[in-house]
Amino acid sequence: MSQAYMSPDHFVHWATIEGFATKGGNIRLNKYMSASDSNGGSYTSQDLMNQLKGVMTRLGSTPPFKNYVRMFTGQGDINDFITLWNWMYDHLDEMRKLKIQTYSVRNNGDGTFTKIPGKILDLATVFKPSRPFPEAMAELVDNACFGWDCIGFVSQYLVTISHLDQYQTWKSDQYLTLGKFDPIKTLEDILPCCVIVFGDWHIVLVDGVDWIAYDDNTKTLSAKVSVSQSYTGGPHTRRDKILTQTRFGNGWSEINQTGVLDVAAKCRVGKNAAIEIRFPPYVAAD
Repeated sequence: MSQAYMSPDHFVHWATIEGFATKGGNIRLNKYMSASDSNGGSYTSQDLMNQLKGVMTRLGSTPPFKNYVRMFTGQGDINDFITLWNWMYDHLDEMRKLKIQTYSVRNNGDGTFTKIPGKILDLATVFKPSRPFPEAMAELVDNACFGWDCIGFVSQYLVTISHLDQYQTWKSDQYLTLGKFDPIKTLEDILPCCVIVFGDWHIVLVDGVDWIAYDDNTKTLSAKVSVSQSYTGGPHTRRDKILTQTRFGNGWSEINQTGVLDVAAKCRVGKNAAIEIRFPPYVAAD
């Protein structure tokens, strides 16, 4: 059984406010990035990946990574990021020789996407000698060189609390099957560290449960929760969000949500009995 001493919200704070400790200072991973074209793509990051790999090969200096490529798809391992950023700090003169092509992705409205070249990031300017390393790295993060998608965020939280040994190649809904987050039948069973799953395209962590209530008049069961996720903008926590389900015969309807996402969508909630909650509960402000 894994013991969750760090809440999902504290994990957000560590990644986006405190930052991960490197030789050059703490680096904040506070942006969303996905390899999926429908979510913006990671073409800028992949250009950086290829150029950094070329430098490593030329110098004969490739650090030990769990998975080098995954860092540039929005699903990187925290220790791999730290290893890479330390290597970059040790090779700043080489970094200043690189020019990274940025890209955006246009949705053509017919199921296809077009990769559009943007500005060039001249790393001689980004890493100018007078500039603090965390500030320079923040510019790379801001320009979609590094980030997490929803699965990258959730998987690394579960690795951090020692629930997972390493990243698993699961889609969002496979956390309910392969990940053994058993779907709950009623919101009465929702707890911190449950996952909220939206099909195979998004996954969220429950940070806290403020209350659960049943309305006899509408036959509606409601739960007010806080959730942590990497979604629009990057990793963040949303508080005071409502999940509902309605009594349907002898059972319950699907779960609806308000505010977890910016779009209307039904969801499923999964709970893993092997995670023991050891962090203090979130207390809503009066």
